[in-house]
Amino acid sequence: MADKRDVWPRRARRVVQTLAFLLFLLYIVRMPGLVDGGGGGSVLMRLSPFSGLGASLSARRLLWVFWPGLVLLVSAVALGRWFCGWLCPLGATLDGTDRLLGRKGAQPPQPPEGSDYEHVRARRLKHYLLAGSLVGAVLGASFFGLFDPLSIAVRSYVLVVHSYFVELADGLLHALGWSEAAWRMRDALMVRARPLFHLHAFTFLVFAVILGLELVRRRFWCRYLCPLGALYALTGKAALTKRAVSDACIECGQCVRDCPTSCISPDGHKTLNDECILCLDCQAVCPTRAISFFSSPRAGQVQSVDLSRRGALTAVAAGMVAYPVFRLNPAAAHHMGDPLIRPPLAGQDVDAFLSKCLRCGQCMRACPTHVIQPTGLQAGLEGLWTPRLVPRPAYCEFDCNACGEVCPSGAIPPFSLQEKHDTAIGLAYFDRDRCIPWRGYRRREEEGFVAREYMCGMCGEFCPVPGKAIHFRRVSVGEGGGQLMLPHMWEDACIGCGRCESICPVQGEAAVRVTGGFRELPPPGERSGHRT
Repeated sequence: MADKRDVWPRRARRVVQTLAFLLFLLYIVRMPGLVDGGGGGSVLMRLSPFSGLGASLSARRLLWVFWPGLVLLVSAVALGRWFCGWLCPLGATLDGTDRLLGRKGAQPPQPPEGSDYEHVRARRLKHYLLAGSLVGAVLGASFFGLFDPLSIAVRSYVLVVHSYFVELADGLLHALGWSEAAWRMRDALMVRARPLFHLHAFTFLVFAVILGLELVRRRFWCRYLCPLGALYALTGKAALTKRAVSDACIECGQCVRDCPTSCISPDGHKTLNDECILCLDCQAVCPTRAISFFSSPRAGQVQSVDLSRRGALTAVAAGMVAYPVFRLNPAAAHHMGDPLIRPPLAGQDVDAFLSKCLRCGQCMRACPTHVIQPTGLQAGLEGLWTPRLVPRPAYCEFDCNACGEVCPSGAIPPFSLQEKHDTAIGLAYFDRDRCIPWRGYRRREEEGFVAREYMCGMCGEFCPVPGKAIHFRRVSVGEGGGQLMLPHMWEDACIGCGRCESICPVQGEAAVRVTGGFRELPPPGERSGHRT
């Protein structure tokens, strides 16, 4: 039985991991409030040195906003991959999944006699993924956001866990007739609009696969796939937290069985130091107190994953090949559909926006109307999970800049309300085949035509632009002297917020729709009113 003095460090680690995970959940829930409060809404993703390095390479300049991640990376020089075992929310989720399954995870079979560790070569994959992602970032294909564990955690909890919980709890409370309790729950969880996001099913599937891999190996993601873990492993090769084993070791194998990353050799003496996440489980279960950290291990006890030159070159080549693949956009090549509506000021330089976007989903969580939704393959693989605006039934709030405040990388730059009002994210136009007044105008000569049945002006009534971007022209129709108010869009005043599209009473596809495209508007006094 292990001594209590060896158990308390593991308990301390679990306390820290639990508190860090609870803070992560609180961050997801309270993110809109953090933005409203004037800060703190973008701090979590800035803890990732992998995303910071990828975004800096894509931007061709050092992004100092990721200094918290740099601090953690420097700490790895002394402490190794401690972040993976103590703070990472995805790592905590994987550990929690094992506990929910009622097991510590599937343990690998003992390797053949004389071999080092199970699947050591497979551990190189995360290093190759790291190299390929950074090469892609240099070339301008920013797929590093798809593999960052912090981005995966935030994206999954925003688009899936939080939204599914709200949807299920809301439905249950309303089914029980507790409508007031449902609204109180929504207020507590800071839900301001529809809980479910586009692409939630696909996001859930990806998240479920990552969790399901725990049935194959404990911490499968951390062992073989995590590029952030690979970055910490490279930085912490000479860390002070080396695992040392004394002569008291009786080779019982308990430490080998309890190691979540299987970084301990079958005899219990050797350790892949760059794979150790400092969970301290081996020290806690050792019956003879033979294991210690922050000490000097004997020669041969410390080893590391051997990275082959051929593999590194393959990873670089893969990054170069991935560049044209991720930049393919079949929809744009074949002019399919309208251009995507990007968040305010993000559409100034779409390439820069895509190269810096971390695909974390924080802007979607912070948006008060949930008009910001994840992109599927409408913009090709490069645009997957990037934010776009879907103004039906939502809209972009006229006096809101939450998305710019919460974006960690500057893909959506911080902007003032005045800057937002002086630019446009798109342009609304009328589909005269669906617009009620315009349909009436086309039927004005039909027998039995009644003008008042085609009266509608909701789009103009709800337009938030001062002076209105929608104006009406009064025309006389019919023999009885009836009149119709035909709507027109003033292009140099429309900001593309989608308020008109969201409020349009026409069933199905709205009669007024917004197409994307950033443009600067003329000063208010010079907006002459070119109409469509």
